[in-house]
Amino acid sequence: RQGRAPARLGDPQVAEAQFRLGVAHRQAGNLAGAVVAFQAAVKEVPAWADAHRQLGAAYYDAREYELARAALEEAVR
Repeated sequence: RQGRAPARLGDPQVAEAQFRLGVAHRQAGNLAGAVVAFQAAVKEVPAWADAHRQLGAAYYDAREYELARAALEEAVR
């Protein structure tokens, strides 16, 4: 299922909660809140590609293009 944190490192339940919070913030237009939440998700589970992708999308929406590129590159590693 898309959005589910892989069970590696950190706490996948915390990561998943932060991911969902990030999605809600992004949908509400709160890009700063989305970035913070997605950053927390990837801190818990660094290999979670979907969280990196969402972080990149939030950065892109916020016109932080270099940060978006870096997050999206991390998503495909």
